[in-house]
Amino acid sequence: MKKDFSFLHISDLHLSNQPSLLRTERELKEKIINLYLMSLEEAVSYVTTNDLDALLIAGDLFESERVDPEIMKKTFEILSIAGEIPVFIAPGNHDLYSSVYAEGPLKFFNIQLPDNVHVFNTQDFSYVELEGVHVYGCACMVPEYNPFNSTVDGRDGWINLAICHGSLIKYLPEDKEAWLPFSEEDLLNSGFDYIALGHYHAYREIRDSTGALRAAYPGSLVPVTMKDKGQRGGLHVRITREGESKRVTSEFVRLGQIGLEEISLNLPPETNIKELSEMLMERLSGYDDSPRTVFILNLSGFGFPHVEEITEEVGGHCLHLHIRRENLFSTDLEDILSRYSEKSTLGMFARRMLEEIENSQGAERRLLVNALAYGLDALMGRQIGPRYED
Repeated sequence: MKKDFSFLHISDLHLSNQPSLLRTERELKEKIINLYLMSLEEAVSYVTTNDLDALLIAGDLFESERVDPEIMKKTFEILSIAGEIPVFIAPGNHDLYSSVYAEGPLKFFNIQLPDNVHVFNTQDFSYVELEGVHVYGCACMVPEYNPFNSTVDGRDGWINLAICHGSLIKYLPEDKEAWLPFSEEDLLNSGFDYIALGHYHAYREIRDSTGALRAAYPGSLVPVTMKDKGQRGGLHVRITREGESKRVTSEFVRLGQIGLEEISLNLPPETNIKELSEMLMERLSGYDDSPRTVFILNLSGFGFPHVEEITEEVGGHCLHLHIRRENLFSTDLEDILSRYSEKSTLGMFARRMLEEIENSQGAERRLLVNALAYGLDALMGRQIGPRYED
């Protein structure tokens, strides 16, 4: 009987021919899809290179049942690279078993699961027996079902671990639908040595009263939405027998071929495209993988027309630049009137103030520009505060 059992725990790739991260031009979509697949390949390579015992994928490997068959084929080809190392998949709420992994859809698309891939297909926990190890898993079928309500009798002395795509209610985000909802008490009383969870795209861990790790969400392997910022990866988990007890240790492994980061810049008055480009390039230089990273650029302060032209200036230095300019104030009349009617109070106020600004200099000009900014804030019902001064 093996003393140790080590595996890589990943989840939530949401593979699709229409990635949710950026619904944009075709060429960029194809780049993102390829980077997602390369991220999965990197995870498999980590498993084989480090001679791990298994790869656990805790749901939402695919975005939906409408996934492109070619992407499915490439995905299973990548998983087959693991050779004799088993890959366990617990279907999530996006890649339901009946719609993606069952015999019907696979046969329809002429796709065959690799011999080393096992997909759990029941809403209650079932298990696969390895040498001294039981790997339990369940599949999402109906949202409200709690698989931890069913009793699981693990064999004494064996390592008993589970894989589940579900919602720990304690950490449920306001904008996320609950699937297979369970409590922290459900996890701790389940009898499993470790539970590999999926569904939440941010890292979370659950420990018992002694501080021992009992379950975790590794977060999504890749950024799936514009909220999935920061490091992406998986958990290298090791379960070690120590007499009658077992010890669980984990290490976060940075994986993934695509990143998502956020940058905020406050622009002084009279900033031009060249100056903005220099400010942004200085910030991008702090990221090692910027050419494979999508950046969210939050602009505030004083802007200028056609600020989106900055994307052309930094094109080769990042995968994509997504600009948010809601807090950017422009002193260009055409830019203001493109958003507000010239006959509205906003439009008339802006025109009159800009006429005054045009005929002013120095400190007086700066004062009038600030007055215009604060006046527009007031007319639009925004919070008024010292947002525009240096």
